[in-house]
Amino acid sequence: MADIEKHMTIAATPEAVRAAVLDAASATAWQGSLSEYEQTSPDPAGLGTTSRGVSELVGMRIEWTAEIVEWTDRSFMWSSTTGDPSWRIRWTFAASSQGTAVFYEQSSPSLEGMKGAIARSIVGGQVERDLEALRAHLEA
Repeated sequence: MADIEKHMTIAATPEAVRAAVLDAASATAWQGSLSEYEQTSPDPAGLGTTSRGVSELVGMRIEWTAEIVEWTDRSFMWSSTTGDPSWRIRWTFAASSQGTAVFYEQSSPSLEGMKGAIARSIVGGQVERDLEALRAHLEA
């Protein structure tokens, strides 16, 4: 079970939403805590794609690298390969009558238990803002 689960519907095709989520050039524009991001392996994105980034949240600067460790036509999962805390993020895209239902799930040892309750609230709030920004980006 994921520590953070968020979803929303975006008025765009699943292919367009997936492409936007994977677009390295626009990642920092719609992800508020992401100050640096680059894909470190060649296009197109798929199983084994690697990236590096810097996330900044509540005064913390977290440098990380990640790899796509699962890939299907409906979803993919990033897993951190360096950085503390470790994390896994799954994106799922499902066609709906209003566009695409987007599901975001994040798991991390730092988000578990009582000590993780505050972190879940902060990170979960940022994810909600990021999804709203992604929707605005795609529906503009």
